[in-house]
Amino acid sequence: MSPPSQPSRINTRRVARVLCALAGGIHATVQDRADAAAIEAAFPGTRDTVRAVRSLHAYAATWAVAEQGVRGIVVAASGFPCDPDPHVQAMSPPLRAGPDVRAVLADPDDEATLINQAVLGRDPRVTAVRARALDAEGVLRNPASLALPGPLLVLLPFVASLWTGDQAAQALARYRELMPSGSLLCMTLWEPDGGPDGERSLDQWRQRVGPVYGHRAEEVQGWLADAGFGGVGRPDRPPPVLDIRVLTGEATWMDRRYRLDRPGRMVKAVARVP
Repeated sequence: MSPPSQPSRINTRRVARVLCALAGGIHATVQDRADAAAIEAAFPGTRDTVRAVRSLHAYAATWAVAEQGVRGIVVAASGFPCDPDPHVQAMSPPLRAGPDVRAVLADPDDEATLINQAVLGRDPRVTAVRARALDAEGVLRNPASLALPGPLLVLLPFVASLWTGDQAAQALARYRELMPSGSLLCMTLWEPDGGPDGERSLDQWRQRVGPVYGHRAEEVQGWLADAGFGGVGRPDRPPPVLDIRVLTGEATWMDRRYRLDRPGRMVKAVARVP
């Protein structure tokens, strides 16, 4: 039986909805849930990984506001609302972020933007806008983002896996140019292993949403260093790229769910604008 044909272009709405289904969100169609179930069946633990990544971005937002003085949060490729939403965690009790902390949710899809406006935009501190994460100018130079107080936290969940290496390097360089000094960037992406299972894990997505790329942690570190980002604690050093299983404290259950020859890992980098 021949494999399903792959879309020639990325379908950002399908990406957002399948991720929503994997995270247990309500804004997914029956087909999206079927696709999510197929991915989970092929690679058990995918749902847990997606949820862990959302929790990790929520933690990053909370930490940035509480400990790093961030006052503006930008979620690029925000997708559909799913718990936990990073900005909601950072702007809610017990943190009790002041009224000066505001957020912008940027997504290229009309439907996702409308739902974000309806569901999350009830908070006057939150604005939803249409912008592609690949277009740093569109994300950071729209009126809502320009009105954010600095320093900023820019979140790029998963989305760099939809970019070629050249696209990622160019986009991150532009983000670096547009972000105020002291701002932070947090990004996550899937790093497949070098074997056939790693490629098959990417094919599960390609068959449903279009081109998806398998980047290495070393590439991510190179993009950030070349763009001029520094590490959080050591701005003179390239930002480290870490396995989220260690960062979330979930290594034990993830190791149980993924065999030792699991097809890859989700990695995270946090970088600072000097």
